[in-house]
Amino acid sequence: TLLSVIRKLRLTVLTASRNNFEGAITDEWCKDKILTLDLSYNKFSGPLPSCFKAPNYFFLQEVVLLARYLKH
Repeated sequence: TLLSVIRKLRLTVLTASRNNFEGAITDEWCKDKILTLDLSYNKFSGPLPSCFKAPNYFFLQEVVLLARYLKH
């Protein structure tokens, strides 16, 4: 999975836009030390993880999800 690759490589920056990723972004993402995260223009669904919501996302320098994050 994408999350397992992030952990294996200990990434702090992830630009994964326009990859047609699908599914939910779970609270499991909150356990990693990602500083910059771009998941724009994918097909994620469901609520945002709790760590992505203010004030909990203070560890992130930049999050790009755009309005297209949620599938309707």
